[in-house]
Amino acid sequence: MAKAAKSKASVALRQWLATRERSQQWLAERVGVTQSAVAWYLGGAEPRASVAAKIQRITGISVSSWGKAA
Repeated sequence: MAKAAKSKASVALRQWLATRERSQQWLAERVGVTQSAVAWYLGGAEPRASVAAKIQRITGISVSSWGKAA
């Protein structure tokens, strides 16, 4: 299986988590997904619109930035 290209959002999300010293599990609990799902998003997978909206509310990372290669 080919790896997804990292989107601007996935790069920004990794940076957001690191600068705030938050874990994938921390974010997963707040958006209602598994830690594995967050890992997929960090690897470039695009979350469902409802999940992307929750991530945006927490991090400020725009829903529209998912799916656009960095």
